[in-house]
Amino acid sequence: MEHRYSIRKALVLDIELNHLRLGRVRCRTRDVGMGGMLVDTGSFWLPVNSIVKVALRLLDANVMRQFFIEALVVHNHDGGVGLMFNDVDAAFHEALHDLLFGDFRQPLDRAAVSGL
Repeated sequence: MEHRYSIRKALVLDIELNHLRLGRVRCRTRDVGMGGMLVDTGSFWLPVNSIVKVALRLLDANVMRQFFIEALVVHNHDGGVGLMFNDVDAAFHEALHDLLFGDFRQPLDRAAVSGL
């Protein structure tokens, strides 16, 4: 059964996860939606229902900005972790919406979101 309330788009972004057990780990997203993301974790996994901090860079009002988002681990599958965002602020919501739904000011290549 599908529990998402928004569509996901295949999108590769360089991000950093911070988890109590693992510390900081650099990863890449596989897909992103307004409610969460699937992150390629390779050989490590995160416990379901644990909280992670996600650091990523997106354009916000034509300025590259680093966001720190709290997310809940909802599943582990095929070397990836499904994350659901918790209580995002308005600026992150707007920047993510612009990225996913056609504000073409947002660069879509990894170089634009690198440098965490």
